[in-house]
Amino acid sequence: MAVVDELTRAAVSATVHCLTGCAIGEVLGMVIGTAFGWSDAATIAIAVVLAFFFGYLLTLIPLLRSGLALRAAIGVALAADTVSIAVMEVVDNVVMVAVPGGWTPASTAASSGARWPSRWPWPSSWRSRSTAG
Repeated sequence: MAVVDELTRAAVSATVHCLTGCAIGEVLGMVIGTAFGWSDAATIAIAVVLAFFFGYLLTLIPLLRSGLALRAAIGVALAADTVSIAVMEVVDNVVMVAVPGGWTPASTAASSGARWPSRWPWPSSWRSRSTAG
């Protein structure tokens, strides 16, 4: 039973690290694209690349801590997270492009953390004037 608990803990930890890494990469990509005035396509591309990079990178942490060799940990991370990251990125970017006002400089982290809610399709009456996008 202890082996199952240990494996479950390692799997949950790797998943949380991957999700955190993807979020870091996605937001960093939007910040970079917005800061440099890149097109939507270029910004999405850098965000996706960074999401994969940081997702895999942070996934490696618990895998290496559990005693896997680096080569084995990279193999596990690639096998376990590629489809998950790809699906998450497709859904995230389709929603971002499809939602009116979801892809404006005012809605990215580069503009202001206070304006972040303007990315969501809430009626503007639900947002304060400072977050209206």
